[in-house]
Amino acid sequence: MIITTAMIPCRAAPVLITEEVVQRMRDGSVIVDLAAATGGNCPLTEKDRVVVKHGVTLVGYTNFPALVPSDASAFYGGNIRNLLDIMVEKGEQGPVLKDFAEDEITKAMLAQPGS
Repeated sequence: MIITTAMIPCRAAPVLITEEVVQRMRDGSVIVDLAAATGGNCPLTEKDRVVVKHGVTLVGYTNFPALVPSDASAFYGGNIRNLLDIMVEKGEQGPVLKDFAEDEITKAMLAQPGS
């Protein structure tokens, strides 16, 4: 199984796996092309379809989170919880925001004057 993810903003996805490479892969191999929305990292990928070419299954779904919404929601929620753990600490009278400039993650989130 190969999972490709290479994308360039505002441009077509770069080709990483040519048709010739697919032809040399074993029957039953799978390519999950997460760049399918912008043309795919394999020219045989078809947007929003699962196809078999040269014995290789190519998965070209463009919205994986929609296929597993409860998992995507749990993942997002976990990320938000972890971010809040970095941003907030327990104070004497309840939660208190930390100094965002002291942590590299929250510091990177700050809007810089003039940007």
